[in-house]
Amino acid sequence: MVQLFVFLLVGFQSNVPQSDFGIFPKALWFLHAYGHADCTSAKNDRQVKSTLAKSFAKDRELSLEEVGTLISPEVFRSFAGEDDRLSESGEKHGDTTL
Repeated sequence: MVQLFVFLLVGFQSNVPQSDFGIFPKALWFLHAYGHADCTSAKNDRQVKSTLAKSFAKDRELSLEEVGTLISPEVFRSFAGEDDRLSESGEKHGDTTL
């Protein structure tokens, strides 16, 4: 049994740096940390995640228009800047990255 555990542990390790978890978990954390209180509620988990998925399916960016029901406009704009968008790379939108 121990050998199976070690085999699975080694087999599932990846070469991805530990600090890079991907855009979806970063955005989810962002909404849990800065969004409305109901973003962290288990009953709203499906709505929050589906809103993020729809937003990223379009252009891999978050816009105030897409997530405005989950976070206050003032808080979102403090991170996004004047264009009301957050991107993974931050190259286009004032160096604000997720």
